[in-house]
Amino acid sequence: MKQQSIKTEYNYTMISPTRIDLFISKQFPDLSRSKIQKMITNKQILVNNSPINPSFSVPSTFNLSMNFDYEKEIVLEPEDITIPIIYENEHIIAVNKPAGMVVHPGAGNLHGTLVNGLIKLYPELINIGDRYRPGIVHRLDKDTSGVILIAKTTLAHSHLSSQLKNRKAKKSYYALVKGIPKEYKSKIEGPISRNIKNRKKMSINSTGKEAVTYYETIKYFENYTLICALPETGRTHQIRVHMAAIGHPIAGDNLYGGRVDFIKRQFLHAYSIKISMPESNNIETFTANLPEDLTYTLENLV
Repeated sequence: MKQQSIKTEYNYTMISPTRIDLFISKQFPDLSRSKIQKMITNKQILVNNSPINPSFSVPSTFNLSMNFDYEKEIVLEPEDITIPIIYENEHIIAVNKPAGMVVHPGAGNLHGTLVNGLIKLYPELINIGDRYRPGIVHRLDKDTSGVILIAKTTLAHSHLSSQLKNRKAKKSYYALVKGIPKEYKSKIEGPISRNIKNRKKMSINSTGKEAVTYYETIKYFENYTLICALPETGRTHQIRVHMAAIGHPIAGDNLYGGRVDFIKRQFLHAYSIKISMPESNNIETFTANLPEDLTYTLENLV
């Protein structure tokens, strides 16, 4: 990724107060408003060398600094990758994603992703949904295993995306957390946004997006608890952030304080997802059993 800085000074005759994002969109028509707002949030846009917020109104004279991130255009390449298929019909595919597999290509992960393997098996996916994430309607972290749904048709993509957006799809995850939570089952609420000090992390922040996770206990161990997490929303790293926030990070999750010596990745597995089927509206549940590394971990806990 290359970064290019643009610095310039504007003399602006103000007729009425103008938001900075509107002003920049007129100066740089190739930038979308959402991209501009994201750059402001990431402090890539400064006015008079100071960070601003998206509702900032431009003064009559100001110095504007902008840092653009240019990413090499992603070229999707079909690859021979073993993909465990749970279910498929003419509209959807349910996959049991292995831990260590990235869902779609991006910066630093151009090959070996789930999408690379899928477009080899199903070339027709290339025209479904986002050009860089064909067929993808939701994601799992690289080191989270489990069930993920892929849309094979435009109808399915729209149908599944709507259910996920409107919280109609129901997901459940198995997670092994450190310690013994005070409550047998509970609800965790806390808005989530990018951590301003560590861009690899998310954190609970009043300016973040609403996030709600329910959990219930499955089994107690001496210093750990196996839970079933039921996220109502679908924020990045949501379960990992919420469990760490209540003092019980996921075992093996080094990013959020769950470091242990008996597992090499976070013990988090997307066990099931319940949806309304695109072609019939029938309710179906797709499940993925615990993989060997997580089963072995549980068998060797005391």
